[in-house]
Amino acid sequence: GGGALDSVKGIVVATTGLTPTERAYYETLQRRGVIIAATFPSGENLSIVPPIRDASTIIDVQRLTPLDARILLILALTKTSNPAEIQRIFSEY
Repeated sequence: GGGALDSVKGIVVATTGLTPTERAYYETLQRRGVIIAATFPSGENLSIVPPIRDASTIIDVQRLTPLDARILLILALTKTSNPAEIQRIFSEY
């Protein structure tokens, strides 16, 4: 406790791909209940991460800029903290 990320519920990462070190860091945050969503910096329809398989998988954001993904993640987190449900929301919208 007491860390800067203690109250964080979700993070949007704008990236062209995660290094193994980055993925390990974000998976550590996920184990603490933080939702991680990855999007391509320009918002292009490109997949950054494999499709969701379990609760430890990073949310795959396509077709949204990082700012739009942040807004949708904020809204999604008002309804659920379930990664599979949040992935469904991102896939639908």
